[in-house]
Amino acid sequence: QELMTLKLVPIIQKGSARRWNPLALINPGGISAKDKIAFTRNLAMMVKAGVPVTEALLYFETYSDNPSLKQLGSKVRKDILGGQSL
Repeated sequence: QELMTLKLVPIIQKGSARRWNPLALINPGGISAKDKIAFTRNLAMMVKAGVPVTEALLYFETYSDNPSLKQLGSKVRKDILGGQSL
């Protein structure tokens, strides 16, 4: 099974008044919040329209301008095709 390397991002700094941000954990390779929202909305629309999840992910893998999003789409698609659940 292939593993995806993620970078470690501090979510709480000592002495900081900042609150814990769970979204800080979901940023593999620098995918912006705007790209995540667009990806999620578009994926949902495609699936709702009857496009298989693997084909929708292939679309993002092929046409995304963000290389990290392309890599993520490819990884998730390959995992699903390999029998993993979404």
